Order: sequence, then structure tokens, then C-alpha cells
Amino acid sequence: DSNFGKYKLFTQNNLFTPNIESKSGISSSYVRQHGLTLIEETKLLNSFPGIKASAYYTGSLTANQSRQIIIKALKSNDQLVIANILRSKMDESGGGHFSPVAAYEVNTDNVLFMDVTPFKYGPTWIPLKTLYDGMHTKDGNLYRGFIIVEKCITGACK
Repeated sequence: DSNFGKYKLFTQNNLFTPNIESKSGISSSYVRQHGLTLIEETKLLNSFPGIKASAYYTGSLTANQSRQIIIKALKSNDQLVIANILRSKMDESGGGHFSPVAAYEVNTDNVLFMDVTPFKYGPTWIPLKTLYDGMHTKDGNLYRGFIIVEKCITGACK
């Protein structure tokens, strides 16, 4: 397992501990075979102490509503955004995918999409509308969307 000082990197090798698999009901073998839906990823994240993850489905949010929620989270020091996209809707190869959104640039209405497969695409500025289009796709019967992950202070989230 790789570490950078006090910052631990999560990989498939250390993410699925017996405790997390027990709490979430999601195993590494399940993910390898099926991938994860938005709600399953949210459930997995909520299995970790000290964070609260909330799923937002684009099926019930307009592009502008999504923009407002994402921008608010990006302005917070205690929140981050993970987008659940369909790569093909964003002119990329591949299927469903999760990656963080790191920043918003108001003058261009662009977001910094931090693709977690840097050997394939890497970080790039994209129009927020393009991100929304990638999220506003169905995974089974439900739309994809994004997750707001919030750091909890003393175990209680706002």
C-alpha cells in the first residue's frame, strides 16, 4: 500500500477491508463483475467513518440545479464532488465511470474533471454542460449523477 505522509492512497487492495465489506455489503469481487451504481458507490463511501456521502440523480435535477449544488460543494473545504458519468456521452471510450470534480471556473462555466485513469485521459477542463450530459444518462432504470462527500467533524455532518 502506498502512502504519502499522512495521506493514505486507496486502491482495490486496501479499500475492501472485511469491515467495509461487512458494513456496505459490497465486495471487491462484486465490483469487478458488476461495477457500481451511484447508490452503491454512495453506500460504500458511507461505510467509512468520518464522512457522509449523498447521491444526487440528474433525473430529478436540471443542469442549472446540478451546477448550483456542485459549485456550492466545490467552495467548501469539507466537501468534494464525485461525478458518475457515461464516458461515451462525453466523447470518450468506455462505459460508466466515477471521477472527482476538483474546481469550477465561472468565466467559462468549466469544471476541472480529475479523471482517475490518467493513462487514458487525465485531468481536463470541460464545460459543466458536458459533465451534466455525461451524468444525465441511465444506469439501468436510474439516471447517473454525482455524489457530495462531506467530511464529518466529531462524527456529525451538517
